[in-house]
Amino acid sequence: MDEPLLGARNLRSPRGTFQRFQRSRDLLFRRLGPLVSKGLELEDLWRCEVDVVAADALLQEKLKERSQTLTTERGLPKLVRVLWSAYWPQMLPASLFKLAADMLRYVPAYLLSEFLDLMESHEDEAGALALLALLLPLATLAQAVLVNQYFWHSLRLGAIIRSALAAALFRQTHP
Repeated sequence: MDEPLLGARNLRSPRGTFQRFQRSRDLLFRRLGPLVSKGLELEDLWRCEVDVVAADALLQEKLKERSQTLTTERGLPKLVRVLWSAYWPQMLPASLFKLAADMLRYVPAYLLSEFLDLMESHEDEAGALALLALLLPLATLAQAVLVNQYFWHSLRLGAIIRSALAAALFRQTHP
């Protein structure tokens, strides 16, 4: 009978999965242990530019404004419209980055088709081929940067909205 390579028998068993998890957990805490035991100073943390009190006040103001005009069948303002009216300056850059990234998604396919057309035409246009070959990875890089910016703005906006909604819920439950 053949011997399993590198403990392949353990890879399929629940105990082998647990042992792999335990090793990765030990490795993680071996690295994080000294950092956590040292403690964090205020200088170690990133400076948060979001004023939670101002975000909550803005949400409360827009809720009062919109409660007369935009209401559901229960008489409450629609949350999405209130959030848009309160935080549209933060939503707009994220939306524009996403739109640009989505539009840029089709550029590499277009550049590749132009590159192949030039190759098939057998014309000696080395400059145009070189330019298309250079633009292809640049378009992909630009798309990655735009998507990264979209995610950053979206996560930042999510933190702002989450803190404002949590403050509003706390105010409603603890008058």
